Amino acid sequence: MKIRFCTLAILIFSFASIALASESVHDVRREVREGKIDVNTTCVDEYIHEANKQIWKTGLTPPIGVAGTGVLGFGATIGTGYVAQALGIVSWDALAVMGMGGFVGLCVGTATLATLETMAITKLVQTNFLIKVIAEAKGDPKNARKSFTKFLNKYDHKYPQDHVFGKIQQATELLNTADSELKLCDGSLVKSKHRKLATKKEIFAYLHSGLNNNL
Repeated sequence: MKIRFCTLAILIFSFASIALASESVHDVRREVREGKIDVNTTCVDEYIHEANKQIWKTGLTPPIGVAGTGVLGFGATIGTGYVAQALGIVSWDALAVMGMGGFVGLCVGTATLATLETMAITKLVQTNFLIKVIAEAKGDPKNARKSFTKFLNKYDHKYPQDHVFGKIQQATELLNTADSELKLCDGSLVKSKHRKLATKKEIFAYLHSGLNNNL
């Protein structure tokens, strides 16, 4: 059972590595660093900050919690690579190669640690997705890019009665306004007292209210 779990874990984390290797997220990070994105009128920087915290929790930097024997294999192998990538020092291709060896280290540690890292990676993927969505929404809605289109598809699946693809301009304006007014990161759209960043589900609820004139 342990061997099967380790094999599955390696596959999951390998595919997650590919999913995380997004040049578009890296481009947004770089624009924030270079000041091309005004952090005073967007929540993108807050989502990037959250993504950075999730990177630490995944073990992409030194591993979380009390590690089991040999669990340093994952954090030590890929940790410095991800930090370097975040700073624009190495490419995603190089990082992917570094990551493959690091994933094997998971099997030496505990199942609990792997579970926690899996949860953190899931949150990281979701946060990275929202970073891309928010950034892409600032472009021409008639030429929506991949992540924003995927976001709208997911919204349409949840609220098919809204016919969002017939209201792209309105949906885009609602999202951009929420972002520029910092509603996405000031807790306005969140019910929990433990966080301020809106999740995809909460942003959907906000757009649903707006598109139906309930705001």
